[in-house]
Amino acid sequence: DGRIFRKALVWSALGREGMEAYPAAPMCLYEMAAQFLAIGKPRDAALHAEMGLEIASGSWELWNVAGLAHLRNGERNEALSFFRSGITVEPRAPELCNNMGVALLESGEPAEALLYFERGIDLESDNPNVLRNAAAACALVGELDRGLGYVRRSLALDAFAPHSHTIHADILYRMNDVSGACAVLESMRFIREPPLKIYLKVIQLY
Repeated sequence: DGRIFRKALVWSALGREGMEAYPAAPMCLYEMAAQFLAIGKPRDAALHAEMGLEIASGSWELWNVAGLAHLRNGERNEALSFFRSGITVEPRAPELCNNMGVALLESGEPAEALLYFERGIDLESDNPNVLRNAAAACALVGELDRGLGYVRRSLALDAFAPHSHTIHADILYRMNDVSGACAVLESMRFIREPPLKIYLKVIQLY
């Protein structure tokens, strides 16, 4: 994380130089927005993304980074609006479908979120993040067998993703396979530095 943060600072400095040299270049504004997101400044990210959209409203990448900025700032309705606009511009971007699904999940709409995740899977069948998120949505709507299939596909592609193991355990627990859920949770002790929310989910399941 420290290395990524330092790299983002360097990119931000380069981005500022680019903006000074080419103030009306949407790509410079996109890069600035992306780096502000990376260093935890979603308001600045949204500002730069929206400046870029005033110049290049046909850039799905700008719609996407603006949506992410609003989502990380807790502004879900705004995020949904930006993601929808981005999908209108480029309906075949799996990243947009995934982020739209995440925003819907956070808004308490798992059934609609699942539609977007599965659309993303249709576009990119080997994306472990989209598969994991689809599994999480399946768990919330009661499609446990389908969710189990998605999360196992995700883990086959990325075996060291702690969130995927947590969702796997959650689905097994919901299927009354308590021993299987416990085995998955125990295997997570070998994953390096899992986030705090993973520990909290483990405690909840136990």
